[in-house]
Amino acid sequence: MPRPAKFIRTEAIASALQVFWQRGYHATSLKDLETALSMRPGSIYAAFGSKEGLFDEVLSHYAERSLTSLREKLLNRPSAMQGLREYLYSLANLGEREPAERACMLVKTLLELATTEPQLSARADAYLASMENLFCEVFMAAMQQNELEKGADPRFLAQQLQVAIFGLRIFSQRQTSPLRVRLLTEQIANQFTRVDKIA
Repeated sequence: MPRPAKFIRTEAIASALQVFWQRGYHATSLKDLETALSMRPGSIYAAFGSKEGLFDEVLSHYAERSLTSLREKLLNRPSAMQGLREYLYSLANLGEREPAERACMLVKTLLELATTEPQLSARADAYLASMENLFCEVFMAAMQQNELEKGADPRFLAQQLQVAIFGLRIFSQRQTSPLRVRLLTEQIANQFTRVDKIA
């Protein structure tokens, strides 16, 4: 019995994600996608309309998966700062991951496609804004829980944190020691979970 089309589609998107994440949008050829998805060009176009359509679904899949994971780590904790600390410490092994997985696909998309594919770049930017909003929620919750001084600016702290995470991911792409990445992650975690000292 053939597998349901929905399952096949999900599997195809997951396979395409790995190719786009590793190679980028422009460097990924139709032949690359044929091989990764085990689909002929006509089938790819019939299912997704175009390379852009496939990438759009891949980007949505990646972003929703990332946002769901982030919400679970940040918002389902008795202490807002505890959730933030646990999330940041989960990044400590970035230097040990495969090179493509060290970088955020949303940031890579924003940088690569800002001038050539503005619609896809705008989608990536919107997803990154959603992540910023989640960080802002955490800092607002920390204020309500008296873990952050009342005069702090949750939005600005969220933006500072996002910049720090972007920098950490970029640094982990360099030929550097995984231990150094781990130490830098711990420093960022200590900085942002003791925000009363920096707000």
